[in-house]
Order: sequence, then C-alpha cells, then structure tokens
Amino acid sequence: MFLRVESARAGALKGEANDREHAGWMDISGWAWGMKAQQAMGNASAQRTSLDSLVVTKSVDSATTGLMTVMRTNDPVKKAVLHVRKAAGKLPMVYFEVTIEQGRITDYDISNAGEELVERIEFSFKKISIDYTGQTAAGGKVAPTNFNTEIE
Repeated sequence: MFLRVESARAGALKGEANDREHAGWMDISGWAWGMKAQQAMGNASAQRTSLDSLVVTKSVDSATTGLMTVMRTNDPVKKAVLHVRKAAGKLPMVYFEVTIEQGRITDYDISNAGEELVERIEFSFKKISIDYTGQTAAGGKVAPTNFNTEIE
C-alpha cells in the first residue's frame, strides 16, 4: 500500500517506496476510514451521515519530518492519494484508490512497535473519492466503480 501527500506550501512529500510505479510515495502498513449514520428513525437527522477522518499508519521514513511540519504549521493538504494493490497477471494492479482533497493533518502520533518506529496520521478533508477496479479471471481490469462526496 502506498500514500502520496501534497501540501499547499511544502508540495509533494517524498517517501521511500521502492516500487517503480510509486517511486517517491510512502509505503504504508495500514489505513482506516468510514462513515456513520444516526440511529434515530423517521426524522431529518436520521438521514445525516458523518464521515470519519482518514487514518494511516506507516513506518518512519524520509517523509516523516515533512508530515510533522505540515501539521505543526497547519499547512493545508491539497491532495492525498492512497493506493491498494493486488496481484493481477504479470504486474500488480491498483484495485482500490482513496483520494482526499482540501484536507489537514489533524492528529499525528509516533510510537515504537518493538524496535520499529510507527506513525499514525489522521487526515480531515472536504472531498473524498474512492475508486474500485475489479479483476477478470484472466487478470484484466473490470470497469471501475466510484464513490464521491463533499463535506458541506
């Protein structure tokens, strides 16, 4: 899994991914995002859905201090793109892509997991787009499906 973050002032933060298609991106070990709806039935508030922040975990790398600076200086995140891949024929295929825009880093933590240092970064955002691309039995791509929304 890979992450690319571009802020308004710092520009694209350079990670250490060695993948040819994701050179300069950050390798990530995990991520989470979701939505919640009110449980009350039968009123207008029951139709409201709230969007969670995007939370990413990764090992410390060359982008670490840049992420810290983006948060500390309240530098807007113009765009962040997360790619999830799977084996597909001869080359791995990006089958799930999350893109957020008009965001900010709202929480940043660094801790150790044994000998390794692990970062947890939380992004709030105004826009999110999710693309899923399926795969045929022969390893080809199926037409993607998409989810887009904006927070008003």
